[in-house]
Amino acid sequence: AVVSTQSGHYGRGGVLSNHRLVFHHRDEEGAGDIWAVDPTVTGVGTVVEVPGQVVHGVVYLISPSILRELDEFEGGTYDRVERHVDVVGVGGVMAQVYVGHRDRLEGHRKPTKQYLELLMGAGSMLPLEYLESLKSVETWM
Repeated sequence: AVVSTQSGHYGRGGVLSNHRLVFHHRDEEGAGDIWAVDPTVTGVGTVVEVPGQVVHGVVYLISPSILRELDEFEGGTYDRVERHVDVVGVGGVMAQVYVGHRDRLEGHRKPTKQYLELLMGAGSMLPLEYLESLKSVETWM
């Protein structure tokens, strides 16, 4: 998910250009839950810059206080960066994107099936072909 503090962009599909969704991100804090059942094998999602690729997601309008809560929740694992995102029906906005800490990126890892299903939960706001590409991701268990 991507967040925006600009008005009028609550719960809409969005496209982050020149990035790709990968599961190379080690999440030690999530060990034992759906995020990373085995932190030596499984990974959680992050985006990396890849020219010509796109990541589809959902853009939410949130308050500054909720953004601070997200920073606390994601802060040990992700960095918040500002990126240009194209929002369906709105156009381009500057939005906050959480990107995995570089020191936790490790080769190819597999998401758990439950974690991947959580990402696909935004299905009504994602293009069908993008959902199909997510379904083809190899999962751990």
